[in-house]
Amino acid sequence: MNAKLLLCLAALPAAVDALGEFHAEELKTTCPTLVPLRLNQTNTAGSLMSTGTVAVLDSDYQGSEKPAVIVVQEWWGLNEEHIKKAQKLAGAGYRALVPDLYKGKLGVEAEEANHLMSELDFPTAVQEICTIAKWAKDTGASTVGVTGFCMGSALALCALQACDDIAAGAPFYGYAPQPAGCFDTTTSTKKPVLWSSGELDLFGGFSDPATAAKLEQELADAGNKDYTVKVYKGEIGHGFMNESPEPYANETAKDEGFEAIGFDKTFYPYDADVANAAWGSLFDFFEKYL
Repeated sequence: MNAKLLLCLAALPAAVDALGEFHAEELKTTCPTLVPLRLNQTNTAGSLMSTGTVAVLDSDYQGSEKPAVIVVQEWWGLNEEHIKKAQKLAGAGYRALVPDLYKGKLGVEAEEANHLMSELDFPTAVQEICTIAKWAKDTGASTVGVTGFCMGSALALCALQACDDIAAGAPFYGYAPQPAGCFDTTTSTKKPVLWSSGELDLFGGFSDPATAAKLEQELADAGNKDYTVKVYKGEIGHGFMNESPEPYANETAKDEGFEAIGFDKTFYPYDADVANAAWGSLFDFFEKYL
């Protein structure tokens, strides 16, 4: 992780003082795109307190009429790969908001990331995303969408269903239905959905091709008229939107890290053509629905 990102995350608790006054000029020099804030979940979403429990990075912390996109983390936490995705959305003209669901913690290997995810309370995390969506609307956003990756994809689907202020969702390779997860397949969601995964993703019941087909059928059965489920063909596995094998040094080390906790190979080298096509589909989707 680079020094600038460390400074960004370290500043989360103090981004706003107890009076709700912004003091972010210094942060803007270290976090040129995303400014860390704390939102107070117990009051209105627009109430900012240094003791607030909802941590978020915001590309337009002073408010904006731009459409906003909430970008939900993988199980690693807010690593550089995830921050780059949010910055890409901000660079495309969206207000990017990044929940810090682990409150600054990072998984530096698969076993640790799995532990962090297992400790996360999914219903609370969904409510935090709803609070962030309300904050975006309260501070000017014309509309709000959500995307997410791996764990963040599952949470993005849940938030799309649970949060009145979120209009559309485009998550990648993750789905957690009830009772184990937080997405109610009996009612699903009528909101627009674009869900994407890879043909060689082997995370059964979560993001493999069989799960993609199951989600597609459930969305159809629920009467959703605006859904697309894409499975990218070829040597495209889990995490295909990640340009690097972070937090590992190389693909081999990543495979070994997952094998150590019982997972078969499901990651493949980054394919820029497929990733660019997926970004294009996401931008087309948000342009249509946000």
